[in-house]
Amino acid sequence: MNDIQPATEVNDSNEHVDIGLQWKKSWAADMSESHQTIRALAQKVLSSLRGLKEIPSETLLSLAFVFGDNLVMSALDIVDRGLVLLYKSPSAAPLVNVKGSKGQQYLVLPETSYCDCEVYKFKVAKGLEMMCKHVLAAKVATALSLCKEVQITDKAFQQLVVGATSH
Repeated sequence: MNDIQPATEVNDSNEHVDIGLQWKKSWAADMSESHQTIRALAQKVLSSLRGLKEIPSETLLSLAFVFGDNLVMSALDIVDRGLVLLYKSPSAAPLVNVKGSKGQQYLVLPETSYCDCEVYKFKVAKGLEMMCKHVLAAKVATALSLCKEVQITDKAFQQLVVGATSH
């Protein structure tokens, strides 16, 4: 039988306090604050792209610092290949669709950082990543006005949304 007990100390009211539990709570609070700071920085960097025709090198460095080189390079590749589509219909808000590397299409809601890809489901939604390459590509392309605009009917728009949400 294992006699190892969690590290505890006695506080002023003579209660045993689990030091590990205190540390975990403190660490979680620090991480939450750090995540908020990084998200604010990410938003600021992405906002700085609005109205530009190209990304200045210092902004590229900031993007790489916030999101990591691999994510930024993947997202910029998507933008460079013109795979970010902005669907517009007469009576609905625009919808962003990003074509994946294997031809699949992903519904992206850049304002909420939602994407219906696997990385979003298994990493972003669980807080392990800030966003997927499709969302970052959509945000960059939208900010730089590099989305390919596609005018569609309301019926086609509805089918696009239903098709995206059914897979």
